[in-house]
Amino acid sequence: MSELHDTYVDYRTGWEELYRAAERGTDYFREKMGSVSDNYMLLYTCNRIEMIYVSERPLALDGFRHVEGEDVVRRVFRIAAGLESMSVGENEVLGQLRHEYEEQVRRGQVRGILSTLCMRAISLGKRVRTETGISSGKSSVFDIAADVVASELGSTGLPVLVIGSGRAASSVYNVLMSLGFTDVTACSAGQVASLRRSFSAAVAALRPDEGKIDPSSMEALRASKVIVDISNPAAVVDDGMGRCRYMPDLAQHALEMRASKARDVARAEAMVEEAVQRFMVELNRYQVDEVISSMFRYAEEVRRSEVSRFLKEVSGGSSIDSALESMTRAITSKALRPVIEALREGRDGDVLASLRTALERRSFDGEHGEIGEPVQAGR
Repeated sequence: MSELHDTYVDYRTGWEELYRAAERGTDYFREKMGSVSDNYMLLYTCNRIEMIYVSERPLALDGFRHVEGEDVVRRVFRIAAGLESMSVGENEVLGQLRHEYEEQVRRGQVRGILSTLCMRAISLGKRVRTETGISSGKSSVFDIAADVVASELGSTGLPVLVIGSGRAASSVYNVLMSLGFTDVTACSAGQVASLRRSFSAAVAALRPDEGKIDPSSMEALRASKVIVDISNPAAVVDDGMGRCRYMPDLAQHALEMRASKARDVARAEAMVEEAVQRFMVELNRYQVDEVISSMFRYAEEVRRSEVSRFLKEVSGGSSIDSALESMTRAITSKALRPVIEALREGRDGDVLASLRTALERRSFDGEHGEIGEPVQAGR
């Protein structure tokens, strides 16, 4: 029976596990998900790698955690609300979720209940940020990185280098400018080696495909007092001078940020739980409709196979009355078989799940017109 699944690694799982997983790249994870499902979404950020999918079986990966069913709904909603981010309430994760959802819908990878889950999550994320102050003030890893630079330098007039060519690097640049830094330069990883001036600090926000940076071999970074690396995986080679700051080093700043928003966090968590319960009702209705459709398809297969059997019996010399009696009894027995099996197997559990399983395992031989075996009511 197909269920919602989420196989993930994030900063709470451990930065070492997250960095190691990120080294594999997105193509690796798409291939892995494709082995268990054709209805999935990949969410890949500096805080996490989430593989959310619909499948009959979970995807097992070393170092990754796994949740299913209602826990998937809760987790995706918490991610959209900014509750699962290191920087609580960050806006970036909602934009990333929306972008990945739209992109993967375009690829034909997301549909049905998974699509509905993503849409509900995006809507909830917007509402949480409107109705609470969880995203007010400083609420992103970019804010934290800029604060570390400002604290280390003690002046906004010193030169700062932002390394990276993606949206993350652009966000860091904008935050630094908003703090009043007057000498901020942005460049790609490949351009750093050609710079012939020194920078007092640097922030690296590189994508996995942009490679590594060794500050000890680059003139622009040799005199830098602090180098903050928010890339996933880490892109700056530690030169042993104690000046490199990585994502784990920013954790204390993130905890202080979360503590200052305790009331808004509690309100957001309550909104998420309310939304989870509403969605589970919606999910149950979806599953019921899915089972009803399966029942109609199965009943039609039964009807067609028994009509074929009836015509063969009549053409073979059987009386119409005898063949008709045999056909109607078989239709009744076979059509009811999955329901009877579900009632028997689901006495102490989920009858709906048992019925779905019973329908899925019905065998249909189109050539001979046979579907399972008739079941006796007393068996």
